[in-house]
Amino acid sequence: MIGVIYAVSLFFFTQTILLPEEAQTYPLGLIAALASLNTLYLAQCLFKAYRAGSLAVVSDFAEIFKGMQLKQFLSVLVGCTLFLVMMYTIGYYAAAVIYLVGTLLYFRVSKLWIGLTLVTLVALVYAVFSMFLKVPLPVGVLFS
Repeated sequence: MIGVIYAVSLFFFTQTILLPEEAQTYPLGLIAALASLNTLYLAQCLFKAYRAGSLAVVSDFAEIFKGMQLKQFLSVLVGCTLFLVMMYTIGYYAAAVIYLVGTLLYFRVSKLWIGLTLVTLVALVYAVFSMFLKVPLPVGVLFS
């Protein structure tokens, strides 16, 4: 999994450097934090393996996915795909609200927490992307 996180960090880094320079600060900070935490986790794993006297590489996929609920995984995967389609057609904000409400209802989150999550998410995304970074979010082909 450590290698996967490094690969994800590298992928996002290559995409971030294509953004305008003024829009790179926040994503690069997140990518650096992710890679740094991953490196600390790698060091911790190596230290534990050294103390145990074994530096063998062992696959932990069986342990990671033990107890995984396939129905929930597939539901979220379908939801993410629908979110991407909705973002293209109706824009980010509307798609995010629909996706979040649907996902939180699916996981039986109370309506109070759904409302608080929506208000917080929309305000945070608007503040970070629209006001701070000045990066336009997709408005969708229906509204452009």
